[in-house]
Amino acid sequence: MVQKNFLTTQAVDVLKKGGVTVYPTETAYGLGADATNHRAVERIFKIKGRAHAKSVLLLMKDVAMVKRYALVSAEELSLMKKFWPCALTIVLRVKPEMRSKLAQGVVAKDGSIAVRVSSNTHAHALVKGLGKPLVSTSANRAGGANTYSVAGVKKQLGASLRATSFPYYIYDAGILPRRKVSTIVRLYKGRVEVLRQGEIIL
Repeated sequence: MVQKNFLTTQAVDVLKKGGVTVYPTETAYGLGADATNHRAVERIFKIKGRAHAKSVLLLMKDVAMVKRYALVSAEELSLMKKFWPCALTIVLRVKPEMRSKLAQGVVAKDGSIAVRVSSNTHAHALVKGLGKPLVSTSANRAGGANTYSVAGVKKQLGASLRATSFPYYIYDAGILPRRKVSTIVRLYKGRVEVLRQGEIIL
């Protein structure tokens, strides 16, 4: 279903039922699912044609939610407080007891997860309503160009979505500004290491 008006309750209901959503972020349109639902996250990989070896990013409601799932050092916390909410993704170590609670494809082989708090009001509303981490991957086929309109999303993912038997929700926020992807960083030996340069410059 495609909506011109953002209905948070309806979108969150789809997520809670194991469905997927297409929603705007501060960089481009994203494809999301409940990061703790194994079947839902598997659907994301299938829709995109994405290899499981490449883990997906997560949107978090706030720093408190991040701390629930990841180990956070004082330096990492300082970085979060300085920049978030924005298009800055930080790679952290998942808490050992939380690893099994996150779906396959969310935690990287080295035991890390990539997280951020979004500055986009719609994306943030989804995470808040779900109450759990939200998968945030670009709404395109693996290797395809980022999408800045629902028409672009449909061109790349329409057939895959229509072929599914599970619910999905698409919010049409119009044409988004063409921005770079989120910057991905990690702290290594006290220094910020840029893994992917994007919208945010440190």
